[in-house]
Amino acid sequence: MATDAILAPADDRNINRRIGRPARTKCPPPFLSKTYDLLEEQEEENNKCKEQNKHNNFSSFIRQLNTYGFKKVASKRWEFQHIKFQKGCKHLLAEIARKKCEPSAFPAYLNPSEKSTLLARNEENTTRELLMEENQNLRKESVTNELDEWVCKGNKIRFAELQRIILDLRKRKRFTQALEASEWLKSSGIFTFSSTEHAVQLDLLGKVHGFLAAESYFDNLSEEYKNDKTYGALLHCYVRQCQTDKALTHLRRMEKQGVSLSSVAFNDIVSLYTKTGEYEKIPEMLRHMKEIGVRPDNLSYRICINSYGARSDTEGMERVLNEMENQSYIVMDWNTYAAVANIYVKAGLNDKANIFLKKAEEKIDNKEGIGYNYLVSVHSRLGNKDEVIRLWFLEKSALKRCINRDYINMLEALVRLDALEEAEQLLKEWETSDNCYDIRVPYIVIIGYIDKKLYEMAETMLEDLSTKGKTLTPNIWGRLAAGYLDKDGKEVERLLNSMRADNIDENEETKVILGLQPNEVLTVKCSV
Repeated sequence: MATDAILAPADDRNINRRIGRPARTKCPPPFLSKTYDLLEEQEEENNKCKEQNKHNNFSSFIRQLNTYGFKKVASKRWEFQHIKFQKGCKHLLAEIARKKCEPSAFPAYLNPSEKSTLLARNEENTTRELLMEENQNLRKESVTNELDEWVCKGNKIRFAELQRIILDLRKRKRFTQALEASEWLKSSGIFTFSSTEHAVQLDLLGKVHGFLAAESYFDNLSEEYKNDKTYGALLHCYVRQCQTDKALTHLRRMEKQGVSLSSVAFNDIVSLYTKTGEYEKIPEMLRHMKEIGVRPDNLSYRICINSYGARSDTEGMERVLNEMENQSYIVMDWNTYAAVANIYVKAGLNDKANIFLKKAEEKIDNKEGIGYNYLVSVHSRLGNKDEVIRLWFLEKSALKRCINRDYINMLEALVRLDALEEAEQLLKEWETSDNCYDIRVPYIVIIGYIDKKLYEMAETMLEDLSTKGKTLTPNIWGRLAAGYLDKDGKEVERLLNSMRADNIDENEETKVILGLQPNEVLTVKCSV
């Protein structure tokens, strides 16, 4: 399709408006100057623009025109116009400026929300109630209808903003709504899809409708869009649904077609072998990568290392690790050393595990809490209480603040180490933090008390939570009741009275634990 920026007749008012005033020198943007020269030199050869832009950056060229305020003037042709882009008036180009970003007025649920961004950073800091309400609203709303209504009201649609909306919906796992937005964007004709947008569409089709829908979409693409991005997106659809035969056939097709291959495609295949438990095939795939000139990355090596660990082959694991460390292009990371340490723990080689835990700690980014959490967990399994406490203080000093996920991990480690006193102190610290309330946090300590047969302490904590108005689940009371049954049956009746006083309705599991018949109902009257 030809892309014509129409040269409109000159406007005398624009030419003469500076008469009597010194001209101000201002250079026009290079993009506008190049486009102007192209059209002026080839005014009679309208196909020149088509030849110059017949490549994967055509959509970028169109977005540039939109950025500088050009308007599309023909529905079936790529023709654009700007009042200051005029034949014979090149000096007016300097007055064409980029459009300023206007504040978005999209429907609230379509905007990339600050709350969802915060959720991505601090997982537990948005309440479950808010998430449930948001998800319900999304199910009720139609993205297509909202976008159509938005355009009918004369509002503008910015390509970049719609891309952000699709990305935001994908992050929140609202794949159906993301697909609706992507399909609307494709069918609107306002913007041209590049291979990147087609790859996103393929991924969403696979998640919403399955790999057959993605396969059909890929087959209908023109050859210019069948590159490593779209081939890779379809491969990922096969892997996600554990279609081993199709995934391998598709990979061979990529090799035969000369598609640019990277470690990403092969990582998909070895991840599939991990899912299906075919660990012995992973080293073979790693060898094949190297034979055809594809360099394994950190993830490739780590998956191979874990495959040897799954087969309890520490010697094979060490060979791969040694090869990885000797690759000049590889920057060793904490994930790999931590994976090696975990394999040694399972093999009972604690001394070697401690060596690699130390190596992993040296590679941790101070801004990443997940690394500290993983090391804390492994050290607790080794019984290294001092290391667990040291890493916790190191994590708190390195991070701006610890979120619920970090507290849960540390409490689990302390309970595993029988350090219940330290766990209770940490629980008090969490209660004074600004983190949102999560019943899972105190439950870790309560279950720790129950497992250590400290039933009275567990009950005291439960009653304290109840006094504070916290909602307790019947299962936790049932677990405590089961402990009392082993100790003293008389305590069960007292516990039942406490549950009735708190208006707690026992579920079937709790009734069985308490020795009640499944069809027996405990009537709990709520005071009005």
